[in-house]
Amino acid sequence: MREIDPAEIMPGARFQGQDLHEVNFIGMNLMGSNFAQANLRGAFLGKANLQKADFTGADLTGANLMGTKLQQAKLNRSVMQDCSMQGADLSEAILTGADMRMGNGMFGANLSGANLEYAILRGNYMETTKLGGVSLIGADLEGSALIQV
Repeated sequence: MREIDPAEIMPGARFQGQDLHEVNFIGMNLMGSNFAQANLRGAFLGKANLQKADFTGADLTGANLMGTKLQQAKLNRSVMQDCSMQGADLSEAILTGADMRMGNGMFGANLSGANLEYAILRGNYMETTKLGGVSLIGADLEGSALIQV
């Protein structure tokens, strides 16, 4: 796990295009921050406040997003393969074209009102995931399990 300079960690921070793989952001307030095109492979983002943050085109492969607040975040065209998203709140998030295949589980995640148009959700396990008002136009759900949603 890598650490980052605490002076850089604040709401609205700009991390676009940076290499942040395996960085520890657990529980931090980064509301409205810009992570567009950043490398966040294996990053620890659990329980962080990332509401309205921009992750457009970011690579979040294998990131820990458990319990993370991502309401109204922009995750379009992001790579989120094999992420842990149990209990994450992605309500009203924009995930258009995101690659979220083979996730480690979205148990109890909130995707209410999210835009998942053309997202790749292959092989995901979604138990008690909130999907009310979700747009799934063109989404690929092959091999996914939707249980009590």
